[in-house]
Amino acid sequence: MVGYTVGAEVQDDAVTAWVLRLSVGRQYQGKSIGTALISRLISELATSHVRRVFLSVAPDNIPAKKIYDRLGFVKVTHQPGYFCEGEDRDIMRYLVDK
Repeated sequence: MVGYTVGAEVQDDAVTAWVLRLSVGRQYQGKSIGTALISRLISELATSHVRRVFLSVAPDNIPAKKIYDRLGFVKVTHQPGYFCEGEDRDIMRYLVDK
């Protein structure tokens, strides 16, 4: 497997979705596969009227943050202890063009 991504719409908020996971095999990283996967996910979500896509990323995960920045995600907040103590996350948002 080269890589995968998982996303889902928010219950009771049909215009909002979250990227839940992005993974690319080490030997395939740096080849724009993560960018292609997230782009496709956003396109698929947009077909069901999603207009906002959020994700959480570890503040020190620079490779992932570069992908998200290139795609147009913006950091909206920092959440200390998002999963548990020491598991901080930056929350990023992408606005889908209508």
